[in-house]
Amino acid sequence: MHTAFSRKSALAAALLAAAISVPAQATSVNVTTDGSWYQFDVDEFVAGSGGLEWIDAITDSNGLYSGDGSALSFTFTLNQAGTLSIVDGGFGGDEYRVSVNGVDYFTSTPLTPDFSSVGTDFDAALADTDGFSYLNLFLDPGTYTVTGLLHVSASDPYGGPYNASVGGLRVSEVPVPAAVWLLGSGLLGLAARLRRRRA
Repeated sequence: MHTAFSRKSALAAALLAAAISVPAQATSVNVTTDGSWYQFDVDEFVAGSGGLEWIDAITDSNGLYSGDGSALSFTFTLNQAGTLSIVDGGFGGDEYRVSVNGVDYFTSTPLTPDFSSVGTDFDAALADTDGFSYLNLFLDPGTYTVTGLLHVSASDPYGGPYNASVGGLRVSEVPVPAAVWLLGSGLLGLAARLRRRRA
C-alpha cells in the first residue's frame, strides 16, 4: 500500500513537471498596413505565464476577458517604407519595452501622466503625448515581428504597481514621395548640424 501511494505521488509529480515545462501558448496576429489599430493587453493575473508580456486578452463590453491570456506577437510586411506606432491607452505612466525583429526599443516617459484611462481610444492617447507613453518608428520595406512587455507600470494611490495595461499598435505604409521627403529632410537636418559644427 505504501508502494502504491509512492508510485501515485511520483506519477503526479512527473505530470506536474511536464505541465510546467510545456511552453505557454502564443498568439500571432497578422497586421494590415493601412493604419488600423490592434489592441494588446497586459495583466499578470490573466497572462498564461503570470508575466507582464503583451497578451491576447481582449475585453468585451462587460469588461470581461475574451482572449486566452497567451503571449501576443504582431507580424506584418511592408512593401514600401512605413511607420510603426505604439501607444498606451491604460493609466498614464505605463511604459513598454518593444522588440522589433529582436531589437529592443522603449516607449516614451510621459511628462505629465494622465491617470484617467482612455481605454481603446488610441487616437486620443496618441494625441496626448505628454500624458501617455508612445513610440513611433520609421521602418524600411521588409517583414517584421513585434512583441512587447510592460517595462514601467502606473501605480495605484498607495504606490503599488497595477501591472495591468491596454495599448494599441498600428502600421502605416508611407507613400514613396513622402518617404523620400522624410529621408531628404533628415539629410538636410544633418547637413545643417554639420555646418554649425564647422562654424
